[in-house]
Amino acid sequence: MALAVALGADICEIYTDVDGIFTADPRIVPTAKRIPSISYDAILEMASCGSKVLALRCVEYAQRFKMPLHVRSSFSHRMGTLVVPEGVDARTLPNLQ
Repeated sequence: MALAVALGADICEIYTDVDGIFTADPRIVPTAKRIPSISYDAILEMASCGSKVLALRCVEYAQRFKMPLHVRSSFSHRMGTLVVPEGVDARTLPNLQ
């Protein structure tokens, strides 16, 4: 995350074993729904309540520098989840495919 900011990247991609951020752990809850985009404040709340998707510090740093995050799977080419500043339309970001 800090490296993406230092290099002036447009977006920081974070790879994990699931296809983004979900309403519950998809490995445990098969009916969990993927969240296409979410604000920094919402993901900070999730992280502070024990969600293990992103580290709290990572999100705080991204929020401070307004660095969009793209959380996606290392094992698929699915879209994943965009973490963006409040009021930013995720569709206005550069092509993420």
